Formats: sequence, C-alpha cells, structure tokens
Amino acid sequence: MINFWATWCPPCVVEMPLLARFAHQHKAAGWQVVGIAVDREEPVREFVAQRSIDFPIALAGSDGLALSRSLGNNAGGLPFSIAVDSAGRIAARKLGALDEPLLAKWVGEQAGARP
Repeated sequence: MINFWATWCPPCVVEMPLLARFAHQHKAAGWQVVGIAVDREEPVREFVAQRSIDFPIALAGSDGLALSRSLGNNAGGLPFSIAVDSAGRIAARKLGALDEPLLAKWVGEQAGARP
C-alpha cells in the first residue's frame, strides 16, 4: 500500500496510527505500507519520531501531488492511498482517510485474488 500524506493534513495525521497497526498486523500476509510525504523534511522527521511510525516514509515534497495524480488522484487531495497487488497493478484507490472496514475489504480482495 502506498499512502500520500502530509503533516499539515488533519485526516492524514489521524490515519497514521491506523496505517502503522495495519502494517504490523498484515506484514506476515505480504502487505507493506509506504508513506509518501507531500511535505518538508523537518516536520516529517519530527512527526515520525514523535509518533514512532516505523513503516518506510519517502519525502516527495510538492512533487508528491503530481505523482499521486499520475496514480489516479485526479482531485489532488490528501490523504490518498492505493493498494498494489503482487503483480504491481493498482488494485484499489481511496481519496480521503482510510478506515478499518475498507482496509479489511482490501485485504480480503487481495487474499481472494491469490491463486
């Protein structure tokens, strides 16, 4: 899963603990979470350290919005998440904060897609 976020985005901040739990709970099933921060380095470093976020975070700055648009975020809003299947195809997209029921649905869909 790839999640575009920023420290100045309230729904992004709220969903980060959910993403961290998801990363831990589903790691054995092959799920990985990568955050792409549409932000500056200093606030991202502070945010990650204060909240003990331990999944990988890449820093994209404002270029992250262009990247998210290229992946289907036509509105250019945050947070924006995509689920990528084992073949590297985008399996699902979500503009706005994720929640547990949606994540459970994504996990179920990917489990059903495996041979």
